Amino acid sequence: MKIIKGFVDHVLLKEEQSFPWTFLEFLETEWMKLYEAYSNGEPLEEFTLEMYGVQIVLESGDSLPKGNR
Repeated sequence: MKIIKGFVDHVLLKEEQSFPWTFLEFLETEWMKLYEAYSNGEPLEEFTLEMYGVQIVLESGDSLPKGNR
């Protein structure tokens, strides 16, 4: 499971090359929309989604807790 809170997390995911490039671009685009909606002018490198939620990418073998299904 990968948890994405800040832009640096996207950079690290790209460096890992664990997911298809098109999927990573989709995640980053969606994250940027959230950044634009919630950042209030905060610099990209400092902004985090922690107050609003996070992006979660499940990997093979991951499962959600039963209460979230």
